[in-house]
Order: sequence, then structure tokens, then C-alpha cells
Amino acid sequence: MRIYLDVCDVCHDPGRLAKIYTVSVDDRSGETCRCEEHGSELEFIISQAESESKEEESAPVRPTRAARGRPLKVTTIEAFEAEKKTTKSPPARKARGSRAR
Repeated sequence: MRIYLDVCDVCHDPGRLAKIYTVSVDDRSGETCRCEEHGSELEFIISQAESESKEEESAPVRPTRAARGRPLKVTTIEAFEAEKKTTKSPPARKARGSRAR
């Protein structure tokens, strides 16, 4: 019969309960066993990351400027040119300072 016991990688005390933590950096990762005392820094980092993700989830998402305005009309160049031909343009304005004679 074999009995496996996880002990802290720092203090190696078999009397303390240890948790296994997986640490990842870029494309590398590793595992370490830590007791409550020596795992406190890791627990602190995890709790900060959890609270930040909860804040991001609860923050209201503001629609983008385009989403707040009119819906975007997508058309082809051919359809745009055809629409220009059928739409009447407004009468031309007189230039400022010109007088009718």
C-alpha cells in the first residue's frame, strides 16, 4: 500500500495541509505545493484577480458611438450611383454677398 502526502515545498512540514498551485508565465507553467502560511501570497494574487474580473463583469457596457446613432446602411457602389440619379438635389444656394439684379 502506498500513501501519498502533499507537503509544502517551502517548510516540508507533514503536519500542515498543503494545496497544489499551478503557476503560469507566458508559455511555461509549473506546480508547487504550499501550506496556508507559504501560499498566502499566491492566495492574495488569486483573490485580486477574482475581484478585478467581477468588477469588469459588473461594469455597465456603454454602446459605441456608432451603435447609439442611426443604423449603418450598407450598399454597393452601383446602388449608390443609381440612388443619386433618382434623388433630386436641393436648389443651389447663392453665394454670400451676391445681389440679384
